[in-house]
Amino acid sequence: MANQSGTGSVFNLPNFAGQLYSASPIITPLLNMISAKAVKTENFQFPTGVEYAHENAGQPTISETDSLTAPTAVSYVRIQNSNVTQIFQEKISVSYMAQSNAGRLTGINTAGAQNSADNPLDFQVRRALEKIARDVEYTFLNGAYQLASASNVANKTRGLLALTDSAATNLASNNVAAALTQTNFAISVLRFIDIW
Repeated sequence: MANQSGTGSVFNLPNFAGQLYSASPIITPLLNMISAKAVKTENFQFPTGVEYAHENAGQPTISETDSLTAPTAVSYVRIQNSNVTQIFQEKISVSYMAQSNAGRLTGINTAGAQNSADNPLDFQVRRALEKIARDVEYTFLNGAYQLASASNVANKTRGLLALTDSAATNLASNNVAAALTQTNFAISVLRFIDIW
């Protein structure tokens, strides 16, 4: 079933009787967890943490003689990680006639049948909000980071998979003999949620 592009009218948004179901998944567990901890930001770019890394781990070979001289000093450089908010926007348009014609049913009509969406405008608003929630959920998982450099360039939120990819890279580059495990992923998810 294809959705209507543009304004919905009496002729392209039929009304039906019967239980209303979605053919698409509309459950957004990650968004629900994060929104419970949502914090308002005054800046579209915000810090998510500060990181540092050690050199590759190894077994030192320091003799008694070598121990009499201090080794070369090492200073640990920190970097600040950030993320950005991004715009999610949908538009709906339902003609006045379609809004006032909710009692006119298409399809199978049985005595006493009622429109499954008794207010066409409210139905469209709820579906647009569901689409935004699905897009937010997808972005929080799969988003590729981009910081806007001009008003015609979109901010793009960094998703969890990008975050865990960098965690896996850090694990590998520090010779940690562990793949990105379910535990490491869970820790990254909790860290991401805590950021929000």
